[in-house]
Amino acid sequence: MNNILSRFGIYSYCFLSLIAQAYSQSKTVDSIRLVNASFEDTPKQSSPPMGWTDCGFTGESAPDVHPSNFWQVSKPAFNGRTYMGLVVRHNDTWERVSQMLESPLVGGQCYNFSIYLSSSEQYRSGTNNRDLPIPMRLNDTVYNFDIPAVLRIWGGNISCGRSELLAESDPVDHFEWKQYSFRIKPKTNYKYIMLEAFFKTPVLFPYNGNILLDNASAFVPVPCNAPVEPPKTTAAVAKPKPPVLPAPAVTPPANQSSAHFVPKPKVGEIIKINNLYFTANSDSIPPNSLKALDDIFDYLMLNQTLVVEIGGHTNGLPKDDFCDSLSLLRAKAVAEYLTVKGIPKERMTYVGYGRRKPVDTNATREGRAKNQRVELKILSS
Repeated sequence: MNNILSRFGIYSYCFLSLIAQAYSQSKTVDSIRLVNASFEDTPKQSSPPMGWTDCGFTGESAPDVHPSNFWQVSKPAFNGRTYMGLVVRHNDTWERVSQMLESPLVGGQCYNFSIYLSSSEQYRSGTNNRDLPIPMRLNDTVYNFDIPAVLRIWGGNISCGRSELLAESDPVDHFEWKQYSFRIKPKTNYKYIMLEAFFKTPVLFPYNGNILLDNASAFVPVPCNAPVEPPKTTAAVAKPKPPVLPAPAVTPPANQSSAHFVPKPKVGEIIKINNLYFTANSDSIPPNSLKALDDIFDYLMLNQTLVVEIGGHTNGLPKDDFCDSLSLLRAKAVAEYLTVKGIPKERMTYVGYGRRKPVDTNATREGRAKNQRVELKILSS
């Protein structure tokens, strides 16, 4: 009898273990769906689609639901009837939306996520002068927001929170809908997701651009070593027809501009060189950083009168002598690369600031990464 009970106990334990394992797996393998993932709503200006929260800058307009020909955007949706438009602006603001997830993204778990992106050939609007009080900010000049921007995907634990950058697209420089696929692996659990338009980096100067978003997928859990699925065949969209409705509410004066708008460099302005990395404790520049330096070279070639200071900075952990030496060597390495490419030496100086000018805390890895940087400072234009 005891033998039978013992066997029954073993079988019960195994059965309950299997149930617990299945329950645990069910909690980790379920896809996390977005509310209104196709951005469906009545077409409207300056109001995000249902289910999404505006996270933009105070005094700036919210994202739009298209198409209805306002801002001269008339592209058909890829899925459903409508889609969302996000812009970046030359006044150094950009649009973003947030949503609470039905269940959190799990730290350390990998997910596949996809979304269809496009750009509109026409996206015409005024902008605000943020140096003025809010009632006086509107600039009557109408610009075409047509420079390619990128999509950033953030995780957070409050509405509009940006705790971790989970993914970033390439610049969206096409007018047809294309599927963008991402492999996401959050470092910790996140209850909220944010979709954000941002400038192509390195950000030399802010500009006017747009991206269009449609047909986002769920966050689908996958093994981290699984290959990323290639994008599906893209859907070609006919070239937008000329708008048939009235132009935007902002009335353009005679000096309406349809060209790209890039502000003139200001003396004293500081530009961080993003995506520039160095070998650890060295001034050696790896190949994956050369694109960032080539963008700086192109910018200096287009602005032949600029004289710049290249400033190197480190985090605050090493001693002063080491930080001063390393930051100077890294700034010098950038200057030498640009000189070899063709920028005259007299247009550049280089300085090592060591750890004396932090932009964030040195108590966290993320803060130290922000402090370890190279910047351009405009000395004369």
